[in-house]
Amino acid sequence: MTRFDGKDYIIQWNNRFPLDRWWREKWKIPLFSKEHLEIDPISQVLEYIEDKEFESVSEKIKLEIEKEDRLKQTGKLINNVKTNSVSIDEFENINIGDLYDNIEIE
Repeated sequence: MTRFDGKDYIIQWNNRFPLDRWWREKWKIPLFSKEHLEIDPISQVLEYIEDKEFESVSEKIKLEIEKEDRLKQTGKLINNVKTNSVSIDEFENINIGDLYDNIEIE
C-alpha cells in the first residue's frame, strides 16, 4: 500500500491541468475550493484563448499607434535600422579564403 503524498499529488494535478493553475491565479481561487470545483476545464481553456487573443490584438494596436505617431513626428514609417556597413574598398579587399578558415569539416 502506498502512502498519500500531497506534494506529489499537487504536482501531478498541475502537470495534468496546467491552465487550471493559470485560471486559479487569475481569479485568486484556492485549489479545490467550491468555486474551483464548479468550473469546467473547457471554460478555462476558452478563457485562456480569449485572454491570449486579446493580448495579441492589443499589442498589434499598440504597435500601429506607435507607427502612426512616429510617422507624424519623423515622416518615416520605420525606425532607423543600424546596419554594419562595409565600404566599397573593404568589400573589394575581402579574402574569401579567410571566411573558410573557421569552418570545421567532419
